[in-house]
Order: sequence, then structure tokens, then C-alpha cells
Amino acid sequence: MKNAEVIANDLITAITEGDDELLECVSDYIACPSENDCKYDGGKDHSPCVECKTKWLRKEFE
Repeated sequence: MKNAEVIANDLITAITEGDDELLECVSDYIACPSENDCKYDGGKDHSPCVECKTKWLRKEFE
């Protein structure tokens, strides 16, 4: 199985089963979408950035 297939499968599983922990793990593979309300301050704690990524992953495609 290719890396892209694993990520795609994990995304589908996370969304269909509502698995927030899995969605957070997959979010590490994407760049920050720079949401307007991002609280990331550039420090070592990336949890606010993970929050933005997972929120972005749940949004409808624009």
C-alpha cells in the first residue's frame, strides 16, 4: 500500500467514524491552511495548528 493510500484510507475512516484522534494524526501530513482564527503563535506547541488543520479537513470543499 502506498503512503497516499494509507493517508486517504485514514481520512475516510476518520470522517465516517468521527475519529478525532485519527484525524489529528493525519493532519500532521498537511500544511497549515492559515485559518483566520488560528491561535498558533509560532512556538513549540503545535496543538492550535493541529486544531486548525482538523477543522479545515472537516470543511466543505470550496
